[in-house]
Amino acid sequence: QSALEDSTSVVVKAKLREKVFIGQSWRLFATLETGQEIVAQPGVFAGAEQMHQGDLILLSWPTAQGQMLSQ
Repeated sequence: QSALEDSTSVVVKAKLREKVFIGQSWRLFATLETGQEIVAQPGVFAGAEQMHQGDLILLSWPTAQGQMLSQ
């Protein structure tokens, strides 16, 4: 069962604003359709190296592992 079909996961559509390589993985800075900014750090082999600024991407994570950080 994929994250798109799993009710225990969050899935959002976003536009990639910037990506930064941080050693062994990437940090992705994206904008949701609502204008809210979101930062994601996918696993090493998640395909981030093929993503480009402006790409529309799907971000997903298990609900129990999500973190909200204040400014």
